[in-house]
Parts: sequence; structure tokens; C-alpha cells
Amino acid sequence: MDVSYTEENLNVKEVETNDLNEQFSIGQTNIPNNYALVNIRIDYQYRPSEIADTCLYDFIRMYRKKKVDKTDKIYFDNQAESKQSGSHIKRRGPQPNQRLKFKENHPQYESHILIQRTGTVVPVLIGPQIPRKDREDTKERYARAILTLFLLWRSVDDLCQADITWDQSLKLKASFVLPSSKTIIDNIQLLHECRKDRDEHLIQVIEQTKAADDNIDSVYIPKNFA
Repeated sequence: MDVSYTEENLNVKEVETNDLNEQFSIGQTNIPNNYALVNIRIDYQYRPSEIADTCLYDFIRMYRKKKVDKTDKIYFDNQAESKQSGSHIKRRGPQPNQRLKFKENHPQYESHILIQRTGTVVPVLIGPQIPRKDREDTKERYARAILTLFLLWRSVDDLCQADITWDQSLKLKASFVLPSSKTIIDNIQLLHECRKDRDEHLIQVIEQTKAADDNIDSVYIPKNFA
């Protein structure tokens, strides 16, 4: 069902963005009939101070956003009471997952929070894959992807200054990548190498088969290898 929204029935809180290609979702706020344009970039940009040292990849892997409910309010009330009394309130049974509040500039600051996942997940990138790091024609796109996923930032200036390229910025900031993130980056490149070896092997098999039988039906040959 298609739904059209007008200014009379929907108030959308806008956020600043200079990227015309950026995609947003319309999310609820704590005010009836008021909505906000949100996405993962905004959630990460205004992430809580407690996880300021968490990169975007780990942010997605370890936390999820949820609407505030009664249980969350009790959690924060207990936290405030513990902080005021200077003692930790002990609870029976399993301890609740960590809950954190966004920075106040987040458009859903009053209606949503972050909660630590019970089990971590593997982020799946939607859209073009991260290219090989050793290709000249895609080195800027590679550097931008690696910086965005594995470096700490709250604005694009934290990732790359206006007077340098993304590739130059990655070289300057490479030492700030955590060892755990370096392993993931290495695995991304390893996956490309495996695909390259697979493709080269397939080409070799096709050439050998064609040499042995010139009448091989082209329908059995992948289009990119024909």
C-alpha cells in the first residue's frame, strides 16, 4: 500500500546532510505525528560518549537501536540511583544488556536508545562491494570505505580533510586502526585474492577444455570468460 504524506499529517524533523545520494528512513519520535529522517550514519555520528572509541563496523556488530519502553526507563532510573548513592545496585538473575542514550543532537534522542546485542552479528554491506586495495582505479573508493568502517569519526572531516585524497588520508590514519579491525580488512583482501585465483583457475580449465574439443557449446561458458 502506497502512502503519501503531507505537511498537514506528517512533521519530519530534518537533519543536516551534504550527500544528496544518502538514503534515510522515516523514524518515530516521542511526539505524536512527528517523525525524523534517520539512518545508520546518524545513529553512529551521535553515538553515546560511552562508546566514542567504537568504530562503525563494531557499532553495528555490537549494538542495535530500539524504542524506549518501561524496562528501559527502569534501567536508567536504577543507573541514576546507583550514581547518586555511589553504590552499585545488585540484581538477581542475569544482568540486563547495556543500554545507552544517544547524544542530544540525535533526532530520536528522547524516543530511542542503543542496547547491546545479546550476541554479536556480522554486518552485511548492501550495495557495491569494497574493492581491492591494489587497484589504481578504485583506490579512492577503497580508502573511503575502510576509513568509514574502521576509523573513529563524527563528521567527514574526521575521516578526510578537504585538501587531501581519501587514499592519502588512509595512509596517514592507518596506525589508528585497531588490530581486530586490521584482521577484518586483511580478510576482505584475502576474499578478493581467493576470487581472483578461482577466476584464473576457471579460465585455465575453459581454455584446456576448448583446446581439447573445439566444438564445446558456448552456452556452458560463463559470459565473462567466453
